[in-house]
Amino acid sequence: MEEQRALFELVSDSMLAAVERFGTAEKVYVQYCPMAFDDKGASWLSMESKIQNPYFGSKMMTCGEVTREFLVR
Repeated sequence: MEEQRALFELVSDSMLAAVERFGTAEKVYVQYCPMAFDDKGASWLSMESKIQNPYFGSKMMTCGEVTREFLVR
């Protein structure tokens, strides 16, 4: 599972860069967990503002915060 989470981080970073550069057709939230990867922290994109942390699963599903919101452009 740790390998999948590490790969998910790579995909998330790439998707975030794409949204920053090209925009989005729908509202997208950037969410961040400061505890992911031994307190290194990690971000992911979500279509909802409600936190559903992909890095800790059911142990800490709501750990994190919305750090940015992309609107349709």
